[in-house]
Amino acid sequence: MRVLSILCLLFGFAEAKKPPPPSKVESAAQKIVEQWITAMHFGGGTQAATSLTQTPFFSIAATDEATPCAETTAKTATALRTALACLHDHIAPRGTPKVWHRTLGGPLAAQMKNIAALAKGSLIFELDEGCDGTSNQTLVVVKGKQVSAVLAQTAACSE
Repeated sequence: MRVLSILCLLFGFAEAKKPPPPSKVESAAQKIVEQWITAMHFGGGTQAATSLTQTPFFSIAATDEATPCAETTAKTATALRTALACLHDHIAPRGTPKVWHRTLGGPLAAQMKNIAALAKGSLIFELDEGCDGTSNQTLVVVKGKQVSAVLAQTAACSE
């Protein structure tokens, strides 16, 4: 009987630790992220993603060794096409977008000030495929009904 009581307590505690379901706003923003990623990588190039992308658009893609897509804020259609083309060529986000919980290391740690500014009035989603010697992490910022920023990194990690 005592074992049963302990198991009930443990099960109840585990149930309490479940994250709450996403709100309607979070679900809608998550769908925008999914559509943007699909458009960027499977929709025939960056043109399909343009309508889902806000101007100005902040972007950066970095690794431990280099920054293939330099930090930029695209304010014109031409600059937006250039930024999206670079992201298309250098990032490949995988997984299900999840609300970002403000943990960040690697090269993007230096971007925390920019991220804090981008977060105002926005939702930030993370795509992180985990660590297999390297970690690929992509943050997608949604403001209103469009993507307003993408920050991506590939960094060495240990499991």
